[in-house]
Amino acid sequence: MTAGISTSFLFLKRDERWKAEKPYTVTYQPPEGLSKNNFSLERTHNIRVQDVRESERQPCIQEHGFALINIESGPLECEDYDDQMKVASQFLPLAGNAVELALNASRVQFFDITVSSN
Repeated sequence: MTAGISTSFLFLKRDERWKAEKPYTVTYQPPEGLSKNNFSLERTHNIRVQDVRESERQPCIQEHGFALINIESGPLECEDYDDQMKVASQFLPLAGNAVELALNASRVQFFDITVSSN
């Protein structure tokens, strides 16, 4: 396993009002009296991050809040992932099925996809 790196992350600051409302942000000009968001962020330093793909003990949803699952790429080649239509029509159904199986879910709903290239 790799040694990992030390980095920092932004987290939501805890707020008592979240007992009555969920944190939100809007991407449009809100009506008067409504702020664009209802939270503050704070940076936490020295968080250890490492590649867990080859780890003996895999992360699980219940303990870590995420899990790694294998999603077959189907007929897509690497360059096809730059095509949002191909991703939506060919990869997302495969990804949805993999998530359903991994979580024993009755339904998976994708709300948004973003195709980015680095």
